[in-house]
Amino acid sequence: MYCYQCEWFDTKDVKPHERIDGRCHRMAPIPTCDGEYFMKWPRVERKDWCGEFKKSENRKETQ
Repeated sequence: MYCYQCEWFDTKDVKPHERIDGRCHRMAPIPTCDGEYFMKWPRVERKDWCGEFKKSENRKETQ
């Protein structure tokens, strides 16, 4: 199953220290893989997600 993450380095509202290996912690607003996001968000395997969308809103990997 594939879903979408935010664009790697084009996301303005995610601070650099919140990114990991070129990926940020914000998921697409529709984590159910809605086709509407296909051209805007890179496809990633579920295991590569940074967590659920609601939990990732204020997630700090540096803690």
